Amino acid sequence: MATVAWTGATDGDWNTATNWSSGAVPVAGDDVIFNSTDRVVSISSSISSINYASLKVLDGFTGKLGIAATKLDVNATS
Repeated sequence: MATVAWTGATDGDWNTATNWSSGAVPVAGDDVIFNSTDRVVSISSSISSINYASLKVLDGFTGKLGIAATKLDVNATS
């Protein structure tokens, strides 16, 4: 699919399209990148199970990923 980077340009809401480099919220199959921002990223419970191709948190990211009333499952390979 696509590589989508978090910009946090508008607010900390995962579901706000303008917070993403593509102008759209990531969808299944996308590569999701968190790089240089210090915002708290709020993942709401309205997001159901979505499988992204990858989730990368780079060294420049100093924010936090917050999940409201749900869980975050990460399957990692190295």
